Amino acid sequence: MELQSRHIAAGMSGSAVLDIERNLVVGLVAERYYPRNAIQDDLSFGVDLKVLTFDPFNFNLCKKKLELRAAPIPKRTSQAKKPIWSNPKIYLEQCPIGAARMDRPR
Repeated sequence: MELQSRHIAAGMSGSAVLDIERNLVVGLVAERYYPRNAIQDDLSFGVDLKVLTFDPFNFNLCKKKLELRAAPIPKRTSQAKKPIWSNPKIYLEQCPIGAARMDRPR
């Protein structure tokens, strides 16, 4: 499937494609297209979820429109107040040279 959005960037492959009218996930982002001539720079490609209904996955997909409702309010616990990492002085710029960098398009 062809997607038109300037909000799709490197590292978003596998993200859900939502049909906002039916409130259903209809696909997965496959890749962003970066043309040499910038005639259309908002083009990306996705995979239709129908492919997941075949072997080896055999998923059953919901085809009916789902009603919109409010998201649940997250519970705040004492765990939420703790820092995520113990040493905040370690930055991604210090990662090994061979590691993948997600901050630029490929």
